[in-house]
Amino acid sequence: MQYHINLNAIKQAELEQKKNEILKSNEILINQYHTDYLTGTWNREKFYLDASKLIDSHTPFTLIYLDLDRFKVIIDT
Repeated sequence: MQYHINLNAIKQAELEQKKNEILKSNEILINQYHTDYLTGTWNREKFYLDASKLIDSHTPFTLIYLDLDRFKVIIDT
């Protein structure tokens, strides 16, 4: 009986470890999904997600919009 309990504890620990690995991988994937690969900044999808959360929670916020001419030239240097 003692052996059966220890085996269950080991399996439970292994499952917990796998779960943590999956959660970490998911976090990395979500971060990659929300990040522009060229600039490393948050992308439009992340902006929409964060803005929606602020609007839904009625949290006041300020939006600053920059329109950079010839941004590609800056990025390519």
